[in-house]
Amino acid sequence: MTSRFDPTGALKGTVTPPPDKSISHRAALFGAMSDEPVTVHDYLDAADTDSTLTALRALGAGVEEQGGDVVIRGVGLRAALETTTDQVDVGNSGTLLRLLPGWLAGQPGGVWTLDGDESIR
Repeated sequence: MTSRFDPTGALKGTVTPPPDKSISHRAALFGAMSDEPVTVHDYLDAADTDSTLTALRALGAGVEEQGGDVVIRGVGLRAALETTTDQVDVGNSGTLLRLLPGWLAGQPGGVWTLDGDESIR
């Protein structure tokens, strides 16, 4: 037996997970893909997750850090991201290096160079 589920509309709501590196990376990227500001509560303050915020800023997203929260003003899922001649630095974040190209690959007409520290290279 096969079941089909049709889309129901926009996904809205609140989720409060504990500060976590993997969740923080993904929440920030989802925020950057959004057309509306996204607040990430309890964003993990760590070198890898800071690299995500730095990369999003380099791509044109607005990022405001407010205590343990981060407000991200995204550019939209398929918006015109800023193309930069500078390298987008992922620091030592292997997770960011794996996740970010997936989003960038779907962007129209952009060219980006990702770089990181010696262990990433």
